[in-house]
Amino acid sequence: MRKIGIRALAAAALVLGWSVSAAAQEAPAVDTVRVGSGSVRGAVLEAGTYTLANYLRDDGDDTRISTTTQTVEGDSVGGVEVWVISTEHVSDDTTRSRITVRADDYSLVHHRVKGARDSTAVSANSEYLTGWVVLPDQPIALLDRVLEHPVFPVEGQIPWLFPLLPFAEGYSATVPHFNQWRGETSWKTIRVLGRETLEVAGTDFETWKIDGGELFSGYTVTYWVDRATRRIVRGVASGSGDGPVYWSELVD
Repeated sequence: MRKIGIRALAAAALVLGWSVSAAAQEAPAVDTVRVGSGSVRGAVLEAGTYTLANYLRDDGDDTRISTTTQTVEGDSVGGVEVWVISTEHVSDDTTRSRITVRADDYSLVHHRVKGARDSTAVSANSEYLTGWVVLPDQPIALLDRVLEHPVFPVEGQIPWLFPLLPFAEGYSATVPHFNQWRGETSWKTIRVLGRETLEVAGTDFETWKIDGGELFSGYTVTYWVDRATRRIVRGVASGSGDGPVYWSELVD
């Protein structure tokens, strides 16, 4: 899948019996997660391959529209330990991507994407980023800039970074990523909605239910993240009305 923002709990003000001091308490702080933040320090990706089937639900009927397979593996580049996240999204616009990040802080080293309609390749270190982007019906855009600090890459079809955050009841976070498609930083905000036991492909998973905010225009996404592996086992993107729903589920 390729995001519902934090709602104010206004209804709580209607509860009788709250003292003045309780009503004045602030909501839990939002964790701003940058490269080097303690929230991801020591977090470890789980190596392996898994596959999600992606569906469109319209008028009660589910149609499988694509399949996304992601492989995570450790490697070494120039003596630096890295994680490599390779993703193949098979659809009418099959897209393949490969993200390389430093193993110690998940900062971007290299990111390339090859699709039928758009492609990109960017490389970065702690101070500099360079690369190119091709979008439909547009000339090649070159990227060449100094960075104020190392950056996280855009996560792509299956988010893999935010599930590593220290989820807990009431936890919320915002994470900046360098978005080469836009040529700027984009922010992903998530919020823990609670814990839920979910059956997927005949297996029960103990999950964190996560509000992933806006996914694309008019649609917000909810993810269910396996608490053991920190992998997404289901995702549902829906609009405000009765229109189509897009959903994904672990199949392997």
